[in-house]
Amino acid sequence: MKRFYRVILLLLVIVLIMAITLQGCGLKSESQLIKIYKNLDLKDYKCQELVADKNKSEQLAREIYIEPQLSKTLKYLEYLRKNDTKFVLYKVDYKKIEVKEQTDDTAKLLVESEVTGDFFTIKYPEKKLESLVARPLKYEITLKRVNNTWYISEAKPLS
Repeated sequence: MKRFYRVILLLLVIVLIMAITLQGCGLKSESQLIKIYKNLDLKDYKCQELVADKNKSEQLAREIYIEPQLSKTLKYLEYLRKNDTKFVLYKVDYKKIEVKEQTDDTAKLLVESEVTGDFFTIKYPEKKLESLVARPLKYEITLKRVNNTWYISEAKPLS
């Protein structure tokens, strides 16, 4: 009888270990997804600040985005370069980030934030062009996981 209980205990331990391992590889908690999104979002602003260096800004964009959003972002960076403009972020105030849907490799988030920063010329000496003061933004963000790395695949403006 003792042997039976040991076998049952061993099976329970194995199941518990497998469950913990699979959870670590599968779904992310909402707080983890929000942290992932914030990191990607801040990298995007850095991308806009480095726009004068085409290679650096486009490489950074490829670390943040996958299609279809990657093409849109690369076009926007090119637009900034053609207009000799960059954006320097001062502050992002995330008012609300809510995970609406989630599977193993995708997540949809509702994001409301206020962004403060300035547009500058790229050429030296830099000139301040325009300020962006606490502009409210609302987006539906789609995150996708590729090779165990999360990317933004779509950013739909809602406002």
